[in-house]
Amino acid sequence: MESEELSQMFSIPGGHWHEVDLRVWNEEARKQGVLSQLVPYTKWLGSRSSLRFRWLSAPKCVYHVDLNTWPHGLPAKENFGLELRVEEEGLVHAIVARWAVFSGPRRLSADSRYLGRDLTWPHYVQVVAQPDTDPGLLEPVPTSKGLAKLQLSVRHGPAKVTGAAGPEFTLRLQAGTGDGRAEL
Repeated sequence: MESEELSQMFSIPGGHWHEVDLRVWNEEARKQGVLSQLVPYTKWLGSRSSLRFRWLSAPKCVYHVDLNTWPHGLPAKENFGLELRVEEEGLVHAIVARWAVFSGPRRLSADSRYLGRDLTWPHYVQVVAQPDTDPGLLEPVPTSKGLAKLQLSVRHGPAKVTGAAGPEFTLRLQAGTGDGRAEL
């Protein structure tokens, strides 16, 4: 997702506010794991949000879990490599994840046409920043149309870091096309 406004919720763009140097704020955000965790936000990405943002990719289902049997029979941690089609050129400020509940053809998600969904159904946002930059800066990652590589980690049961219900996810955007460059 491209959104300068959204990035301002996590960092000080450029590390400065007028003449005040606030790079230490961005350094602390990195220390607190802003680049390695999905954070739930409800209202900001709903259909009635005034936040300016642009999707660079269409939503894609990357993990399926049967909550009737979860977590029985699943490993404590799973890792997957994924490819996501980037449909628009731009600057990646964040990876956005969301979940849906379905039973046969019926589906309930953040996109449901019920007003309460926008207010209560979270989107999960994980900040993305260029690697090997000043720790006081969280610079967005330029992208072009094509395939982006993601690493998905799913934790269950005792492997979970937070107390959230259900599986816990971490996404990492990988630079390049498998040429060994650093993860973002």
